[in-house]
Amino acid sequence: PQLHTLTIVLEWDWRSDALLNVPDWFFSGMEKLTILELNRICMLPPLSLAYLVNLRMLWLDYCELGDIAILKDLNNNLEILSLRGSNIEVLPSEMGQLTRLRLLNLGNCKKLTEIPQSVISNLSRLED
Repeated sequence: PQLHTLTIVLEWDWRSDALLNVPDWFFSGMEKLTILELNRICMLPPLSLAYLVNLRMLWLDYCELGDIAILKDLNNNLEILSLRGSNIEVLPSEMGQLTRLRLLNLGNCKKLTEIPQSVISNLSRLED
């Protein structure tokens, strides 16, 4: 329960395109987490992600993501969000609620086709 930083980085292997699955309850009991870095993870994302109210930095690089609208629940502290290389197609309008966000990385999101206009305009602290 005292964990502040969690990093799970899976190395890419051209022989296997396997991703690690994260169960829905995985983040339960990690309320003090401030930095979470996940690489090559398959997640929906789990509902327990909403419990990470102290999260300041979230890296979901090269992940297979479902509906990421749940990330709006992290609006109190989240300053850095990276979705680099993820499979998202549309950035949900709920992302506009992340008003403390200073950095949003959408690089190499090859399937991304839509960013609602209100999302970027609501991110008034965005620097990068």
